[in-house]
Amino acid sequence: MVVGITYGKATQLNGHYKAVAQDYDIYIGEEFWYRLTGYESFYYDLIDAFSSTAYEVDGTKVLSKNDHRASCRN
Repeated sequence: MVVGITYGKATQLNGHYKAVAQDYDIYIGEEFWYRLTGYESFYYDLIDAFSSTAYEVDGTKVLSKNDHRASCRN
């Protein structure tokens, strides 16, 4: 068994993941996506796709709705 983390770097692992890493291989970010897909540039292609979509979509209404829900819980 392995543990896959979709983004980040090994230097960013928290204590939980460091403990898990003693018993399991952990693949993070670029290495995770490469091992999953077999494409070396997949991680950066994915980041580019998310980035371009974020610029194209106006999420103001969704964010406002979520902010309202969060304030109702307080």
